[in-house]
Amino acid sequence: MEQVIAPDEPEKVAVNLDEIAARYNLSTAYLRRLARKDELPGCRRVGGWRYIVHVAEFDAWLRSGGKAAL
Repeated sequence: MEQVIAPDEPEKVAVNLDEIAARYNLSTAYLRRLARKDELPGCRRVGGWRYIVHVAEFDAWLRSGGKAAL
């Protein structure tokens, strides 16, 4: 029987703007501007000023030619 080794850290489904900016080498200020204008796919406001981004939805948007891909 083959042993399956679990990864140290599970892949996150949603991350904050700082994390998504670091993953895709984008400006946090640019992402925040898009989020405020409700133009950032997969982004939801949490509380008054925090945002979370659904990673798969954001990635699909970039792959389809989203503005941030330029």
